[in-house]
Amino acid sequence: MRDIALNWEFVARAPLRVGAGKELISLKSPVDLATIKISMGGRSTPYIPGSSIKGVFRSVSVQLARSKNIKVCDGVGENTCMTAGKQQGGQLKKAIDEYLRQGMTHEALKVFEENSCVLCKIFGSPGFLSHVHFMDAYPVGEPTTNVRVGIAIDRKTGAIWKKALYKVEYIEPGARFKAGLRATNLPNYAIGLLVKILRLADQGYVRIGGFKTRGFGLVGVDNIELAINDPEAKGLKLRPLDKFDSQVDLEDCASLENGRITVRGDRAKACLEKLERVWESARLGKDS
Repeated sequence: MRDIALNWEFVARAPLRVGAGKELISLKSPVDLATIKISMGGRSTPYIPGSSIKGVFRSVSVQLARSKNIKVCDGVGENTCMTAGKQQGGQLKKAIDEYLRQGMTHEALKVFEENSCVLCKIFGSPGFLSHVHFMDAYPVGEPTTNVRVGIAIDRKTGAIWKKALYKVEYIEPGARFKAGLRATNLPNYAIGLLVKILRLADQGYVRIGGFKTRGFGLVGVDNIELAINDPEAKGLKLRPLDKFDSQVDLEDCASLENGRITVRGDRAKACLEKLERVWESARLGKDS
């Protein structure tokens, strides 16, 4: 069993809004679209749900996989490996359900592994749990919120919808949020995929939350820490977990802390680059 903990901080470089849609609020409310909040210590404070972070990682993973000509599903709605061919009951789901009805769990798992895409294996699919669990991201300190006025657009004509103003609440730049994920039995290339998405976010290619086309959602990624507990690891060398994986030697950039391979601080970048290269070189293709 390999356990993985990947932690980091999101730093808002532009207005940030993660919301739950238009709220049912009174006419006296100062905003129409509020940020999603949670009660902490008796105070209502903005946060980023883990489900929102997972959605970003899953959608970006689709783009990255397809750029490598890896066949993957969209992971949403009817466009998943499990629900493909839904009009016929979903071919893969139908086969798996039949095995499960007969108590043939091993056979059901084998069919899933042989017929689902690599992203379904990493992030899960209807009926199969994800190997990666994203935590809610809570603020460091007290983030400052503000309100911006917007003008609605008529989607049919593309013109301004007269007198249709709205007020949107957002988190001001500079706010920090502690984020992280926990994972089990991820191959090195899958860890590299997650690390690459964090790098792309830090470089401004991946945004968080809503109103992205209006300049919102630009974040930095800071203080990345990676800890891997693998009883079968040999020192600071990460063993391959499947036929597509490669060993990663982290002896020059990681340390052993309480039996865990730990990556943090000034040397973290070198380790993360090694993991990302495994993703880039993995020949998943049609056999994934």
